Amino acid sequence: MPEYLAPGVYVEETSFRQKTIEGVSTSVAAIVGPTRFGQVRGQPVQCTSLADFENNFGDLANLALGGIAAPNYTALSVRAFFDNGGHTIYVARVAHNAAAATATAPRVLPQNTAASVLFQARFPGSGGNLDVVFTPRRSASLLSLLPSTSDADIVLLRLSQVRKAQLNTPAAALADALFPLQKLVALAQNKPADANNPDRYEFEAGQRIFIVDTTGAPHLHDIAGFAPSITTDQSVRDGARKSTLSQAGLGDAPLFTVPGGPALAQYLGATSTPANFYATANADGSTLTFAHALNASVATDTQLPTALAAADLAPGPGAAGPLYHNAFDISVQRNGLSIYGIQGVSLEFNAPVSLGTALPMNPVRSSDRLTQPIAVSYGTPAHNASDVWAALDAAFDPALRVPANPAATPQLVIHLTNGTDGTAPTVADYIGEMNDQLGSYGLAALEDIEVVSMVLCPAAAADPATHLGVITAMQQHCNKMRYRMGIIEAGQGSSVADVQAFRAQLSDTRLALYYPWVKTASPDGSGDVILPPSGFLAGIYADTDVLRGVHKAPANEVIQGVTGLELYVNTFQQEVLNPAGINCLRLFPNRGYRVWGGRTLSDDPDWRYVNVRRYFMFLEHSIDNSTQWVVFEPNGEALWANVTATVSDFLYSEWRNGHLLGSKPDQAYFVRCDRTTMTQNDLDNGRLVCLVGVAPLKPAEFVIFRIGQKTADA
Repeated sequence: MPEYLAPGVYVEETSFRQKTIEGVSTSVAAIVGPTRFGQVRGQPVQCTSLADFENNFGDLANLALGGIAAPNYTALSVRAFFDNGGHTIYVARVAHNAAAATATAPRVLPQNTAASVLFQARFPGSGGNLDVVFTPRRSASLLSLLPSTSDADIVLLRLSQVRKAQLNTPAAALADALFPLQKLVALAQNKPADANNPDRYEFEAGQRIFIVDTTGAPHLHDIAGFAPSITTDQSVRDGARKSTLSQAGLGDAPLFTVPGGPALAQYLGATSTPANFYATANADGSTLTFAHALNASVATDTQLPTALAAADLAPGPGAAGPLYHNAFDISVQRNGLSIYGIQGVSLEFNAPVSLGTALPMNPVRSSDRLTQPIAVSYGTPAHNASDVWAALDAAFDPALRVPANPAATPQLVIHLTNGTDGTAPTVADYIGEMNDQLGSYGLAALEDIEVVSMVLCPAAAADPATHLGVITAMQQHCNKMRYRMGIIEAGQGSSVADVQAFRAQLSDTRLALYYPWVKTASPDGSGDVILPPSGFLAGIYADTDVLRGVHKAPANEVIQGVTGLELYVNTFQQEVLNPAGINCLRLFPNRGYRVWGGRTLSDDPDWRYVNVRRYFMFLEHSIDNSTQWVVFEPNGEALWANVTATVSDFLYSEWRNGHLLGSKPDQAYFVRCDRTTMTQNDLDNGRLVCLVGVAPLKPAEFVIFRIGQKTADA
C-alpha cells in the first residue's frame, strides 16, 4: 500500500484485467545422434534450416563409424524434418572416440628451435577434414599477371601499390602501372643501383623506361605519370648500358629489382620458370632481380603466368620489412564449397586481426565457437610475421601453388586431415550427462531447452546393440521433462512379427512408434537410401501443429521426400498392428505415401491417441508457464477467483476455436478453485489446488457408414 505523507493529488496505475494464459509452442523438435562435425559438449544448437545444420554439423555425406561407411541418419533425418514442414530443431551431437582433423605448419628456425603453426578443426569428425585457403588481398599485391585485352600476344605485368619501405626507393608513383612484358627492353636511371653490378637497376621517381611496341617502334616513358614520348633513338645516361634499341645490343637486360629471398627464388628458378624469364638473388637473399631474355618468345610460353602468379604469393624478408603479403582473406572450404571466411588477416603476431586472434583456440564468444570451424595456435617461441610465413610456406599444397594446368589459378591451401568419426555411439553416449564445467551432452543436454516438445534418435535404430537401450533412455527423458513426446521406430528390416515383438517391450503414453522405414533420395544422387521414419514424422507433427493445431492427430498426412517404403503394409497386416499402437506408413493409389496411424504405446485407453496426449501436454505446459505469478500470492478467495477466471478464459478460447468437445462451454470444460478443492491442511501448508477438466476431441479413427435397404413409401 503506498504511503501518502504530503497533501496533494496522487495518480496511480492499476489493472482491471485478469491474467492471461498464452499457449506454448509444440512444434519444436530435438534430435540426438552422430554427425560428421560439430560440438559434442555444450548447449544443443538451434537449427532453423538445413543450411544451419550443415554449417554447424557438416554435410549429409556418409559417416565412417569404426571404419565402416554408414548413412548419416541424423543429418538425413534433419533434412526430412524440414522437408515435411518442420521449422526449428535442436541438435545434440554424440560421438564415441572421434578424432579432430589437424594440419601442422613446421619450420626449424636458425637457432634450431622447432616452431610451428597448428591448424585444427574445432570439433572432431570426418567433417573437419577441411581446406584452409589463403588469398592475398589485392590491395597488398606486389605483382601479378593480367591478360592483354587488346592483343593476345602481349602479357601485361601489373605493379600495384608497392610500398617505399619494401623497395627502399620512392616507388609510390608505380601504382597500377601496366607494362607490355614481351616488349619491355630496358630500365635506366641516373646511376646503377649497385656499382659492382651495372646490370642491376632499381626504380626511382623521374626514371625513364624504354618500351618497344608490337610494331617495333620505341617509346620513352617517365615513371611519374607515364606520359609517352616516341623517339627513334635514345641513350641511357650516367654509366648505364647504351642502347640503340636493337635486340642484339640489349641482350639479357634486367627488368627490375625488388627485395626478395630464397623462398621467392624457388618459384622463379629453373624448376618452375621458363628459360626466357629468370630471377637471381644476391648472397644474403635480400634482393631478387627479375630478368628477361629479349630474343625469347614470352607470349607463346603458357607456363609464364603460373610462374609469375606463384611469385606473387611468395615471401622474402627485405631490409625494411618482408616482401610477402601480410594481409590475407581466409576461406575455410569443405568439398570445394566455402563454409566460413574472414577478411584481412595479418601474419603479424600482435596485429588486431592476426591468425591467433581471428581463429583462437578458445573464443570468448560462444557464437564464434559454433561458427568457426577451425582454430589456430602458435608453437613456442612466439614468432614474428616472417616466421609465421615460413611455417605456413611449408604447409601449402605445392600442387595447387604451382598447378600443372597453366589455366588454373595458383592457390595457397592447407589441408586438414585425419579427422575421424570414431565408432558407433553407446547408450551411455546418448544418455549423456549434465556438466557445467565441461559442457553437457546427449539427452541430458536437452534438459535446459524448455521449448522442445518432440525428441528423436533415428541413428540409434540402425544399431541393434544399442537401439532398445536408447529408446528406454528417451522414455525416461520424456517422462522426466513431462511435456515431450518421443518418436521412435523399429529396427531396419523388421518384419511384421519383429515389430510386434519389439513393441511388446514398451508401454508409455509419451512414445509413438512408426513402421516401416522409408526410402528417400541419397544426398550424392547415387540412388535411394533407407531411413528411419522419425525425422519425417517430426516434421509432420510440427507442420500439423502450425496449420491445424496440436489437437489434430498427425495422421492421414502426405509424407514428403519419400521414394518408397522398405516394406509395403497392407490392410490385413495393419489390422494386426494398429490395435497394438504401431502406426503404419502406407502407400495409397493416387493419394501417395501417408501416415496411417495416430496412436501412442500406452495401455491406458485415456491416452491412446497421440493428439490427445500432446494436447494435454500443451494445456498443462501453457497453464504451468503462465501462472507462475501465483506463487507467494496471498492464498485466499481473491486469488482463487483470479486463478479460476484466468484458466477459464484460456479454455473458453480453446473451445471457441474448436479444440474441445461440447456444444457449450460447460460441456467442454470446468474449472474449480475454492474450498471444495482445498482442505484446511492444504491452506496451512501453502497449497493452492485448482481442479480442471476438459473434454478432448479424439480422432475419428474408424469412420462407419451403416447402409441398408428400405421400402419406398407412397
